[in-house]
Amino acid sequence: MKRKLIFFLCINFIQIQSQDVRLMTFNFQSTRTGAFGSAFFEEPTTFDLSDNNIRNLLEKRDKLSAIVNDERKKLDEELQDAVAQLESKQKKLQELYQKQLIIVEENKKIVADLQVEKREQYDPIKKEIDSLQDKVNSLKQKIKQIEAECQKASYFNKVILLSQKFALEYAYKTASASLEVAKKSLDGIAYIQSKFSQAQVNLIASQAYLTSLSVGGEIYNTLIDPLKNIVEIIKDKGLSQVTSLPEFLELENLKHTLNLIRRELAIIVINEQQPDIICFQENNYDKFVFNEKLPNYALIDPQALSENLKNDSNDDADWNPIFYNKNQYKLLQTGVIWINRDNKPFSTDWGVNTNRTCTYAQFQDNILNKKFWVYNTHLDHRSNEARIEGLRLLATIIKLQSNNELAVLAGDLNMRNLLYSVPWIFEEPYNFQDGKLIAKNVVNQLATFIPSERTFDYFLLQNSNLIEVQQYNVIDYQIGGLTPSDHRAILLDF
Repeated sequence: MKRKLIFFLCINFIQIQSQDVRLMTFNFQSTRTGAFGSAFFEEPTTFDLSDNNIRNLLEKRDKLSAIVNDERKKLDEELQDAVAQLESKQKKLQELYQKQLIIVEENKKIVADLQVEKREQYDPIKKEIDSLQDKVNSLKQKIKQIEAECQKASYFNKVILLSQKFALEYAYKTASASLEVAKKSLDGIAYIQSKFSQAQVNLIASQAYLTSLSVGGEIYNTLIDPLKNIVEIIKDKGLSQVTSLPEFLELENLKHTLNLIRRELAIIVINEQQPDIICFQENNYDKFVFNEKLPNYALIDPQALSENLKNDSNDDADWNPIFYNKNQYKLLQTGVIWINRDNKPFSTDWGVNTNRTCTYAQFQDNILNKKFWVYNTHLDHRSNEARIEGLRLLATIIKLQSNNELAVLAGDLNMRNLLYSVPWIFEEPYNFQDGKLIAKNVVNQLATFIPSERTFDYFLLQNSNLIEVQQYNVIDYQIGGLTPSDHRAILLDF
């Protein structure tokens, strides 16, 4: 009997592990999730080839085909409606953009005209006022200096200084009078400066709105093509697992809508690959949606497991939930490892700001009755010390806990080259093996993290002598250029 187990790791999705298995990791990010994986079995099957049984099978096939076609038609209509609404909103945006473009040009002309009026009428008087004000201040200062000199001067020199003072005072009065006249003139046309300033504000505001309309149009463009491609995929493949997309019609929050699309893509991938165990990372909220849309899976929620450990109602952490096929596996035990020196809940070490965790579970498959462990984690992305010491802590706990049973540590380790950065993980006493390095066949060696084309996601196996890794493959899944996450899935065949 051949048994397949898939580990599916998502950027905040799952990872998986097992024996005679197909293991896939996919670092999937929608609103932020984790890693996921699964396993399934293939066994010899005998068939009843009697006429009655064949007739019954054909009838069931026809009924099932009709249901699938109805589902596909319904989903296609909903998607077409969503595309139509997006295109309608995009058209309205384009119309608003053109109108706003006219407003911007009008505001530019108003500013230019007022600038000419200001330059011809307002600016000369303002310049004259500034000059007269300087002259008045200078005369006033000179009068004070002469008054000070008069107190020390002889009678003859005092007469001379006083005559100079009288001349300066006359000039001061004349300049002051001219200054007042100029100010009154400026007050009479002060509205020009006010209108000019307001026109500048209006221009800036209209340009900002024009920019926002342009950005909005670009966002709608990024949504329409993927939706159209999903429609085509459904027509080609009949993806009946995506039963309804009413949430796509709520297009007010564009970022949220994009996340909804990526989440649906992730569900498509999960349903296509049929993993048995799914390890999500950073999936604090979407886990409940996945739990609803993946009825064959049971959720291990580390956040719920840790609720009674909170010191404060606001305590939170980087959670890594696990889903498993409840029809294929029995959950024996589960828990949360807190990645700090003392394994203390809601506590940090090594200079990090986020409470990092690792969710673990021991499973027993319902066919072979073999036990194995899955550890799902997401190490810190800032502190190298936190990554190294966190991995050392997990390796030690796994060594003590797994008790010579197969254990798979899956997740986003935020490390590029484990052989270089943490070579000790592959040595005594830990003796982990990298799933990629021990696979008989490597199909695809793409990096797992798309933005930088680097690999941060791994399956590390302890007691790997209990199984044989057949194949390693990086899954490059996308629809219309839109991927379920910024991490690619990794597939390992055991």
